Amino acid sequence: MRAEFARLGIRVIAVTDAGSDPGKQVSDLETIAARKPDVIVSIPTDEVATAGAYKAVARRGIHLVFMDNVPNGMQAARDYVAVVSADNYGNGVVAAHLMADALGGKGTVGPDLAGDAQAAANAMLLKHGDLDGIWGVWDVPTEGILAAARSTDRDNLAVTTEDLGKNVAIALAKKNIVRGLGAQRPYDQGVTEARLAAYSLIGKKAPPYVALGALPVTHDNLLDSWRRVFHEQPPAEVRESYRR
Repeated sequence: MRAEFARLGIRVIAVTDAGSDPGKQVSDLETIAARKPDVIVSIPTDEVATAGAYKAVARRGIHLVFMDNVPNGMQAARDYVAVVSADNYGNGVVAAHLMADALGGKGTVGPDLAGDAQAAANAMLLKHGDLDGIWGVWDVPTEGILAAARSTDRDNLAVTTEDLGKNVAIALAKKNIVRGLGAQRPYDQGVTEARLAAYSLIGKKAPPYVALGALPVTHDNLLDSWRRVFHEQPPAEVRESYRR
């Protein structure tokens, strides 16, 4: 995003990371708004807890571009420029198709929608001896599924997920349990957000919602997919794990 802003001639005056702390995000917004920027690009950590702070920013005439979430009670065009998101529905569809391919079109699949993925996957595997695959939400919880599969000697389990992270990429590179995933494209999301922010500064109309399609990632296109998603070379651990 910083690089795209530079290309567009827009100077970045502050970058903050609130993590998952809404209180810190509210404080950061107040601090940055006091510097009178023309635009703020932000990922709301909590649509309810941060809504008042974002509305206060909007009332000051500062343009807002969001990633993924929109604070409660805010309307496109009136309160913010646009929101850019991954196509989460499409990510799930991609992961489902990859699972179907891995299982040859038939089998028993358990979806993991739990916070503690390892415990949930362990319970699934113990209860359902015929389980052929587990679909996990996002890459980090899927690491818990992989741990559960290994601890129960289920190396034949097929796992698909959403989002491309290093550890799931290593498993995919080794042809080990992970059979594919639907990847978000955060670099492209950042570029899109920067461009929509620039549009707002010159009065060019922006679409209120932009969803970027998932990138299907398999063993065969893993290394190239990493370059497309992150615009950089895959980590050494991923490259060294790749089995031709």
